[in-house]
Amino acid sequence: MKPLLVLMLLSVFTFKSKPKTDQWIDDSRGRLIPVRIYPQKKDVAANHLIIINGGYRSTLEDYDFIAKEFSTANCLVVSIQYDLDGDPAIATTGNIYEQRLPVWKEGVKTLSYVLQRIDSLYPTFKDIKPILIGHSNGGDIATLYTTLYPEQVEALITLDHRRMPLPRISNPRILSLRAGEFQADSGVLPDIEEEKLYSLKIITYQQAKHGDFDKSGSKAFHQQFLKDISTFLDFI
Repeated sequence: MKPLLVLMLLSVFTFKSKPKTDQWIDDSRGRLIPVRIYPQKKDVAANHLIIINGGYRSTLEDYDFIAKEFSTANCLVVSIQYDLDGDPAIATTGNIYEQRLPVWKEGVKTLSYVLQRIDSLYPTFKDIKPILIGHSNGGDIATLYTTLYPEQVEALITLDHRRMPLPRISNPRILSLRAGEFQADSGVLPDIEEEKLYSLKIITYQQAKHGDFDKSGSKAFHQQFLKDISTFLDFI
């Protein structure tokens, strides 16, 4: 086989390399944290960090299509699974905000640990702020993290999160993609004046369902909202 052909084949195999799944342990809480790390495109300097925060009881595979979309760009993408077998069920009745807040706070601890671990494993990302993408309960966790530590976040993108109010701030930039199936709780989303004042971006897909933002959604819808995310980021 000619050397040039070998080199071309090696490039193809490198580009198609599979994501790495791992299980990290936060010793301070004795908490197992499943993560999936998606390789960057070969020979492209990665200077953006994207963290995908999955919805309640989701798996790492549920957002592969989002991760693969951006790991082909100059991004390092890491997906987090927050829920484990044996965890108590989250509240679905009563004052849901108050009852889920402790769960979100634990999620913030998990996210903080993952970011610290990335700094350790990937020193070139130490000073790079993450872009947080969160679906449903994962969006609530990402929103709480951004509310607590806005100076540590490059951008926040929520996918039909419904409980944690978006911070009314201009920095970091915020995009919330909404499905028409359910309404967010009162106060979660900005009103028209707040959208303009803080340059918050809200996009609603009236025919979409809450679960369409994970792998259960159609390819056409995935392409649509991924395009909207790319337009929003325009690579920061």
